[in-house]
Amino acid sequence: MFNGYFDAQGACLFGMTGKKIRQYPAYTGLTSLGMCVRNDVVDRQTRAFMKAIGYRGIYDSCDGQYKVLDVNPRIGATFRLFAADNGMDVIRALYLDLTGQPVEPGATPAGRKWLVEDCDLVSSIRYLRDGKLTLKEWFLSHRGVRETGLFAIDDPLPALWMGIRDLTEALSRKIARAA
Repeated sequence: MFNGYFDAQGACLFGMTGKKIRQYPAYTGLTSLGMCVRNDVVDRQTRAFMKAIGYRGIYDSCDGQYKVLDVNPRIGATFRLFAADNGMDVIRALYLDLTGQPVEPGATPAGRKWLVEDCDLVSSIRYLRDGKLTLKEWFLSHRGVRETGLFAIDDPLPALWMGIRDLTEALSRKIARAA
């Protein structure tokens, strides 16, 4: 994946590469567990391609063969996976650029992981059932998670409400199947 911000002149003011470890729904869909991984080929090809087509805005791409799969002129769901060592991300780059302030891109924190807790749990169950993941691999895959989509120690309510919502939906489905 490449996540970056391109200014009005098409210059990439902030860009980082990473990979999806797991997806929700399993095998296809949004990143439920992702990791920052430096990939000079993806970075170079993406920047060159976007410059060649005159692209302006925010960009997010993912595939195994380094082809553009999806160009989103919006903030992608995984934007917080791509947070540099100085805290810079596409939202900050966009804001700073549009307000005439300098954008300091920072360095890619190799191995930084980002997790969407409920989505990853559901997809992990599928990977486990399919034999594509062991319980030990699942547990170890969470090493390096620096940020989560829902839980924050200083604001645990979003994670609590999401857990209640997910549990309610699961129980509703079970009751509907039993009826």
